[in-house]
Amino acid sequence: MDSNEEQEWVPLKNRPEWSNVLPVEQDDGLNPVVPIAYKEEFTETMNYFRAFYRADERSPRALQLTTEAIKLNSRNYTVSFVFESQSLHLFPLSSFLRFVWVG
Repeated sequence: MDSNEEQEWVPLKNRPEWSNVLPVEQDDGLNPVVPIAYKEEFTETMNYFRAFYRADERSPRALQLTTEAIKLNSRNYTVSFVFESQSLHLFPLSSFLRFVWVG
């Protein structure tokens, strides 16, 4: 485990950089067929992800949150697509490629 994984998760609602964002909860409809019991960290991260995605926010904080969402579920194709889109928007291509390949 590296030092980043050992750090305790701080809820987004307690982070000053997200104080101006109203999270958007997942809408499963009135009668979800199979409700999923997500962990609190995943639920809150995705609620904030939906908020900035709807607002089409492209910023360093949105990129950081997208990175956190990918760590929670690397197979979420929407999150991965947003990550690529934001990265290309925020960084020159050479910086983006260096970031992706080097880590």
